[in-house]
Amino acid sequence: MAEAVGKVFLESDYVSGLLGRLGNFNIRVMLRLAERIFLSPEIKIDEIIKSKFGGPSVTADPHRTHRALLKGEYDRFSEQDNEFVSTLFYTNRMRPESPLLAFYLLWILRQRLNSVRDEGVDSKHWHVADLCALFEGCCVADELVMQVLNRVYERRLIEALDPNVKNIGVGDRVAIKESGMAHLELVMISPTYIEQTALTTGVNELFTRDEIRKNNYPKGMGILRDTFLRYVLKIDAGRVTIPKTKVYDQINMARRQIEGMTSLNRTRAQANAS
Repeated sequence: MAEAVGKVFLESDYVSGLLGRLGNFNIRVMLRLAERIFLSPEIKIDEIIKSKFGGPSVTADPHRTHRALLKGEYDRFSEQDNEFVSTLFYTNRMRPESPLLAFYLLWILRQRLNSVRDEGVDSKHWHVADLCALFEGCCVADELVMQVLNRVYERRLIEALDPNVKNIGVGDRVAIKESGMAHLELVMISPTYIEQTALTTGVNELFTRDEIRKNNYPKGMGILRDTFLRYVLKIDAGRVTIPKTKVYDQINMARRQIEGMTSLNRTRAQANAS
């Protein structure tokens, strides 16, 4: 049994890589994430054993792995019961921000990490005051930027230059962590992540709520995802105004990534390609 489990979680580059990034390559966290997948009803014990003796790999389907990782032992994703996977679409109902603000912040922090040529730690971190100033140009209040930064910091998606900081302040410097990059990947490539966050993220529009509830079955998930993403984009457009200047190219690009995931934009892209 131990060998079979090792084959599933250690010999699969994709699974081990995803668990490593979500756990920021902390071996204890990675083992807990592996346990979450192993105990999920999505993966059967007999399938794991069969895979050891030449049967199909139980993690060959990434969507199935994502379902096991997100839902664990339950029938749907719950952020309270999953301390290593977060919803990037969360909004504070007391001080509502754009449901894409966390996505935008992680996106530009990843761009900062990828663009620096200096190997020094300082260069990979962005001054929080500069981040606030950047989003002020998008009509986003500093308080909302700080609110989201502290949330993703608490969820270990970003780090502070000073590791002893309990709460992110305007004078701090922050950088994206491996877990943050893994979450960006989940948003962009995992239909399962969109489905599960759609089912558990609060919405304040009756039509969206009813459409999500009505299409919560396997063959309706495409409509559910599309409904949720359109809602997220609609709310974002009302709360974030992104200037069409070079300074804001990365934020505009991040929004286009979400727009490209809706059915209308996929249809247009296919039409243009043909």
